[in-house]
Parts: sequence; C-alpha cells; structure tokens
Amino acid sequence: TDQTAIDAAKALVDKVTDPTVKTALQQDITKAQNLLDAKNAAIQAEKDRQDAASKAVKELFTNDDTSSNSIKNLTDQTAIDAAKALVDKVTDPTVKAALQQDITKAQNLLDAKNAAIQAEKDRQDAASKAVKELFTNDDTSSDTIKNTTSQSTIDDAKSLVNTVTDPTVKATLEQDIAKAQSILDAQNAALQAESTVKALFNNDDTKGTIKNTTDQAAIDAAQQLVNSVIDPAKKSELQQAVNKAQRQLALGEVTIDTYTIGGNYITGTTKTGVTKVGIYVDGKLIRTAAASNGTYQIYASTAPELQVTGQAFEVAPIATDGTIGLKSNSVVSAKVAPKKIAKPMIDDYFKGTSYITGTVSSEAKKIALYIDGQFVRYGAVTGDTFKIYASDVALMKTEGQTFEVVAVDNLGNEGERASSDVKSKTVKGNVLPNETTTLSTYNTGTVTGDVHMIALYVDGKFVRYGAVTGTDYKVYIYDVPALRIAGTTFEVKALDTAGNILYTSTQIVQ
Repeated sequence: TDQTAIDAAKALVDKVTDPTVKTALQQDITKAQNLLDAKNAAIQAEKDRQDAASKAVKELFTNDDTSSNSIKNLTDQTAIDAAKALVDKVTDPTVKAALQQDITKAQNLLDAKNAAIQAEKDRQDAASKAVKELFTNDDTSSDTIKNTTSQSTIDDAKSLVNTVTDPTVKATLEQDIAKAQSILDAQNAALQAESTVKALFNNDDTKGTIKNTTDQAAIDAAQQLVNSVIDPAKKSELQQAVNKAQRQLALGEVTIDTYTIGGNYITGTTKTGVTKVGIYVDGKLIRTAAASNGTYQIYASTAPELQVTGQAFEVAPIATDGTIGLKSNSVVSAKVAPKKIAKPMIDDYFKGTSYITGTVSSEAKKIALYIDGQFVRYGAVTGDTFKIYASDVALMKTEGQTFEVVAVDNLGNEGERASSDVKSKTVKGNVLPNETTTLSTYNTGTVTGDVHMIALYVDGKFVRYGAVTGTDYKVYIYDVPALRIAGTTFEVKALDTAGNILYTSTQIVQ
C-alpha cells in the first residue's frame, strides 16, 4: 500500500453516493493514510539515522573512504565514540552490521596509531633522558659533561636517538649527542696530552726532571698533542711543562768522574754554557756548585750522605732560572785502603811545654793531633821529625790526659795512631823573704828550686807578678795602700814556667 493505491481507493470512494457508506469508507481511507504516513515517517527516520551514521563513519577515514586503511589525523577516540553512538541508533541489522565493521576497523587503526605514537614518545623520552644524563646537572645547555660520561655512554645514547622517528626531535637530540662527543673528544685529547707530557718526566712528575730517554722527538710529539687541547687553563699548564722539558733537554747531561769515599770533590763535565750543577741524594738537593768551561767540581768531603760506600747520588745541570736538567747517576766508590804509615814515635810531653815533638816516617806530609777522638790541629813535619803546638790546648794542661798523634800522607790518608799522655815534671821551690815594712818600696827575698816568677796576693786577690833574677826576687808594693799599714797580711807565691804554684809565703807588714 502506497500513496497511489490510497489515492485510487479514495477516488472510488468519492463516487459512492450513499452518505453512510461513503462516510465509513472515507474513515478507512483516512486510517490507511495515517498508517502510510506513519510508515513513511519511520522509513525516513531510519534513512536519516543511516545517513548520519554512514556520514560519521566515513568521516573517520582518509578521503571519507571506509575502504582506506588509514584514518584522518583528526580522528580520535571521541570521534569514533560519536560515530558509534549514531550507528547504535540504526535499526536495519544489515546496514548496522556493515557500519559496525567500519567502526571496528577505525578503532583498530586508531589503536595502532596511538600505540605507534606512544612507542615514539617512549623512544623520545628514553633517548632524551640518556642524552641529558651525559651532561652536568642533566642540562644539555651545559658546556661540560659528567665525569661518568664515556664513549660507551655516548654510543648507548646515540643508539637510542637512532630509534626516534620524528625528524625534528631526532635532529635536536643528534645535535646534543654531537656536542657531548665534542666535549669528550676534547677531554680525551687533554688526557692524552697530559699523559704524554708526564711521560717526559721521571715518575711522571712534571715538577721534577725529565727522563734520560727523553729526546727532542718525544718533546715534539707532546707539543703536537698540547696544541690540540681546547681548555685554555689545561693547555697553559701542559705548555709550561713542555717548555720546562725543552729547557732541561737544552741543558744536556753531565758526566761524573769516579768518586771515592773520603775524596774532597765530585768532578765531571757539562754541556758548554752550563754555569751551575747540583748534587742529589735520594732525590733531595744537598749541594750546588759552579760550572765553567764544561767542567765542574762539587765539594763533597763534608757531606755525610756521601761518606757511605755504595751510596747512590745524582748530578744535574741547573739553569739560571732554576730549571734542573737531566740527572746522571753514580755511586760512592769504596776507598782502596793504602798501606798505612807507621805510627809516630812521641817524645815525652810535659805539662806546660809548648810543642809535642817526635819522629815520623818519611812518607808523612802532615801530622795530626787528636784528643778524645776529636781532631785538634795539624802540626809540621820536617824530614823525619814533627812538632805540634799544644800550649794553648786546655786539655793538654791536665796531667794524665791521653792524646793521639797520627801521620797523614799526600792523599790525606791517615796512618796508624800513636798515643801518649800528658806528664808532669817533679818541680819544687821555696821563697825566703826579707822583712817588709810600711816604708818598703819592694817586697824582696831569695828563691830556690824551679821558681820562675813570683805573684803578689793581698786579701786573697792577685795584685801583680814580680821578677826573679837568679836566686833573687822583687815585686813592687809601694802603690798598694793595704801594704802601707803595719800588720797587713799578704802572700807571695812561687810559680814554675807553666804557672803552677810551687810554694806560698805568707808575710806581715812590719
């Protein structure tokens, strides 16, 4: 039944003349018309739903083509959900099923797209994190990298960057990778330069001296590496070390003559132009000396470190600016013991005598005096006799003091020691005074024995010496106030040649 059928039926009803029948028929026509209108309205509503759903579904796909295997960039979950809601309103099961298949296809494409986006984001995040962690404080704008950043960590970060597909993001990350690589390369270049420069020096210590094996080629190689260092502070530090090595090499190496323990000087040769050398023991500078005309000599006999057989030492040239050149090594050689000179024969030495005397071998060039193992002085040797001045030696004024005398040859070698002791001559003397009065100008009298001179004492205090002539003595007393008073007691002491008191005469002014 359609509108044409209803219209045809209506036309026939219009021909009926019986009003009652006609009215009943017209009511049926109206009912049919209402039913058709309702049916047509339902069909149109379904069509509208299908059209709306179809349009929404198509608009999910590229070029509004549901056969496409791609969805539009604008298609998101909201758009799919909206289209799905419209499809759900479609009542035709066949149409609805077809639209639902398209919805499922769009959903699968969106899910795949979202998964790809998330995967890319994860790759970008991982790459970005790895790149940031190469730099100080995880800041890619920093001009320094972390101490832990190595070629391995950069390569690992680079591998992650290579997985990024977004060209813009990837390009930025690659720039940061290149920056980190450049900084690491500069650091490695500095480290290689530093290692090479240190290798020029003993124990890799740039504060010390260069190795004996360091030559111009080694210094030139180090210089080339220093030239590539970017950090200005590090480059300056290394350049100073290279300059130092160059100066040391220019000083050259010294030679060292054999040094025997006990010898006076360490000698050798230097490069022309060297004006100073230093001697080192256990790496410590102990003495310097001048060098000239390519030779040097360092006084060594007073250096205790060099009086040990087998002691290693070094000699190096020193520039005017303090630069220390190549160090040459040597050791203290043992002295070949010469045949010792026979011990001297010592004459008896009496306390107060001016010289120690005796005889000595003709090989002796000097004669030495020792007391208690300590050197005192040298004496003179004439032919086969010797004498040593001893009158001013305090210990030689003590009876029984032991002393030693030893002959010394032309090389400074000592012979066998002879010992003796200070003796005292048996001396005696007496004073026989004349009477002294308050008017006496001199105190006079006679002496006996070994009296050499007399000494005047008043109140226990020395006043002056008096003269002894033959057996007579006299001492001037007129200017002594105490001796102008009768009853004053005073002393006259008799002395031998050494100043020893032989006798004391106690007298009273009359």
